[in-house]
Amino acid sequence: MKKILLVLTTLFISIIGHSQTFTALDNNNNTLEFDITTTTTVDVRDYVSGGTDIDIPSTIDNPNDGITYSVTGIGNFALQNNNLTSVTIPDSVTFIGENAFVANLQLTCVISEATIPPVIFTGGGTDSFGASYRSNINLSIPSGTASAYAAATWAGFNSVAEGLNATFTVDYITYQINGNNEVTVTGYNTAGVTSVNIPDIVARGCISYNVTNIGNNAFNGSGLTNVVIPDGIINIGTAAFAFNNLQSLVIPDSVLVIGDGAFAQNNNLNNVVIGNSVTSIGDAAFRQANFTSITIPDSVLNIGLLAFMDVGLTDVTSLATTPPTIITGTNDTFGSIIARGDINLHIPPNTTGAYVTDAGALWTDFLVVTEDAGLSISDFELMNDIKIITRANDLKVISPDSVRLENYTIYNISGAKVKTGKELIISTNTLSNGIYILKLDFNEGIITKKVIIN
Repeated sequence: MKKILLVLTTLFISIIGHSQTFTALDNNNNTLEFDITTTTTVDVRDYVSGGTDIDIPSTIDNPNDGITYSVTGIGNFALQNNNLTSVTIPDSVTFIGENAFVANLQLTCVISEATIPPVIFTGGGTDSFGASYRSNINLSIPSGTASAYAAATWAGFNSVAEGLNATFTVDYITYQINGNNEVTVTGYNTAGVTSVNIPDIVARGCISYNVTNIGNNAFNGSGLTNVVIPDGIINIGTAAFAFNNLQSLVIPDSVLVIGDGAFAQNNNLNNVVIGNSVTSIGDAAFRQANFTSITIPDSVLNIGLLAFMDVGLTDVTSLATTPPTIITGTNDTFGSIIARGDINLHIPPNTTGAYVTDAGALWTDFLVVTEDAGLSISDFELMNDIKIITRANDLKVISPDSVRLENYTIYNISGAKVKTGKELIISTNTLSNGIYILKLDFNEGIITKKVIIN
């Protein structure tokens, strides 16, 4: 009899022990309450106090018994109606109960770290997130798990981003985080559409990133027929859009560098506009495209070998009074000296010497050279109205009273952003000696100037 009582007492104590609750801090120092469900596991039971950003740990120490438990569940109604804005769910969680997150009106970010989606309730009055709240939430999940989450009824969210570390994917485009809330486009899933509008800002969960670069081979051979490159892109990498079927292209004014072979082998590309801040056009950048005319803005400093080979050019307009550096002869920028003989060259007034006839001039052997290239009247007036004075420790921007500087950006010759601001006297103390590109955004337009800092 005593033995039976001892066994029953032990079992009773065990049952009582397993039903115990305790409070502990999550990874963001919020106090949560946990239910002990087995000798090794707990569920999140309730929110006690703290902030609005919850980061649930995968394991938790019970201050009462010193045991470390695995967090495997989030109970019914556990975190409802607490004004939460962000929740991180660890990969140890396998189950999320009824109405676990319901009525958190400001909840916009949910990060689930599990590669096997936790079981949840979907729809009706038991939905784990609240059926009417899901559309407010941006969901982040591990790479390659979108299909699994969709099959597990994790649907109806405002956005779904794959990738929880340095890379993530949204709408078939893969991004690499660079720091400073900026990302580089690194890849494209060809299961996506052939017409792509690259966003200027992309959200991964509750963090938004500025899209500033298109990486090497990002869209290479993706079957694209159309692409919109947003203002804000600075660099277009090597072979970024090579071997596609692009037909028309506008490179925005924010772009500084067009990489080697960036748009090569787009045989149907019949119209190209190069932005007014581009400083470098790489080797074979437009090789084997199909446009007959091109305007090269005055910001361009150099154009690589074979950049316009087999394009079919009949007219080239260069707006720079100081000719860009090009390759003449072997590996000619325009394909060959013979190919130049079919092209009419348009250059600014009084620049024939610099382009064609002076010793060392590189822009020779074109069919007809005409000094008819120039800026529009409004841009010409703005360019003449703005003066940049280079001094020992700063640059001074002088403009008429009617023209207001809204902001400036300084880039090094490689296209990296090194300084931004709004002041008219720009300190250069932190910049190394060399050539820089100064982009000035005024209320009446944008101008770009090359400056030398000594």
